[in-house]
Amino acid sequence: MGTITIEKANALFWLGRYIERVYTTTSYYAQLFDIMLDGDKEIYHDYCKKLDIEDYYFNDAHFMMNYLHDVNNPDSIYSNLLRAYDNAIVLRDEITTPVLSYIQMNMNTSESMESSEAPILLLQNVQDYILSFWGALEDDSRNNYQLSKNIIKLGKYVERIDLYYRLGCDEALFNATVMTLNDIYTIVSKEMNLTSTQYIIETQDSKLDIFNKLGSISNLFEVVR
Repeated sequence: MGTITIEKANALFWLGRYIERVYTTTSYYAQLFDIMLDGDKEIYHDYCKKLDIEDYYFNDAHFMMNYLHDVNNPDSIYSNLLRAYDNAIVLRDEITTPVLSYIQMNMNTSESMESSEAPILLLQNVQDYILSFWGALEDDSRNNYQLSKNIIKLGKYVERIDLYYRLGCDEALFNATVMTLNDIYTIVSKEMNLTSTQYIIETQDSKLDIFNKLGSISNLFEVVR
């Protein structure tokens, strides 16, 4: 894997995946919150089915609180943020302090949700910190950091396509995201001496083919999740 150890590559890739998972699920959670407040209290069942996560929630109120910040729920937004943080800590010598600080600020924000009277209002801060994280990452111009940065971005777009496909999004947006993933994968595969075209996704691929290719890319960076 070039000049990066397997362990570090794992942490970089899954940092990107978990950060993106928090960002996208936070966006959808905010939409679900509004829909359930408007009266459709059962819509979270469909959300769980699409994401293929366990639907053990007692009711809509349980889902809204538990899915948001229950550390004992492996599917919660907070749990995924914690996984991102754990990977970032391993990479503290690899990523810059500003990049790491935005994840820490997000941890602080998420931990305050449990005692907040309006936790939904804090979700905007979560998303803002993640956008700042990506901005700080992009600003790092160290020549010896380009591969690391691209592996994080590869994880980001693998996760984004997975979630977009499951949850549904505008076709043009999905296709543009596929093109971005293919570009980044091509760059990373050359830098890591991988087979450059093996996992390229075609927009006309079947659902099974897309998930198989995403899974194959993830298997290159396999860790206990």
